[in-house]
Amino acid sequence: QFAVSEIPVDYNTTDFLDLKNSGTAIGWRRQWNGNYYSRLNVSYSTYTNKYTFQDQAIDTLDNESNFNEQISNDLFDISLRFDNTWEIDDKQLLEFGVQSNYVSVQNTQQIKSSQPGESNKGLDLERGISRAANILSFYAQYRLQLNKKLTIQHGLRHSVSDKLTRSFVEPRVSLIFRPNKN
Repeated sequence: QFAVSEIPVDYNTTDFLDLKNSGTAIGWRRQWNGNYYSRLNVSYSTYTNKYTFQDQAIDTLDNESNFNEQISNDLFDISLRFDNTWEIDDKQLLEFGVQSNYVSVQNTQQIKSSQPGESNKGLDLERGISRAANILSFYAQYRLQLNKKLTIQHGLRHSVSDKLTRSFVEPRVSLIFRPNKN
């Protein structure tokens, strides 16, 4: 409570954030022989973020000002992944597979405000975007253990999307050095 132009004002603010995340997955695995196996994984996840801000001021003459804003962000993802591993020998490993994702994003914002003496006037705004995309990726990775301390990995991932005009090729290289058994 405070005074504006010597008129006491009650001022209330509410600030609230609601976050939710959920997901599930199911998988299948098959070892075809001693050196080759496959995994199939289907997963689903959602993420929701809702933010609410409310501001209210009432003076002793019952003049009321309000401001309300709500922002919402929603993400939805379904993924299908098929991975294969071939242990060529005790020093060489080849991994390859395919992954498909459907991703949907929705963002909305609502703003409402009113000021004293503004009957049926004020701000009333609602805007938002909604987008969805399919992404398909192929990958292959080769690992070679040179000795007990040094392993080298290199591979390639190629991704395409129905929303982009070009595809992406992502080379990958890593060296793993283990100075001791720990």
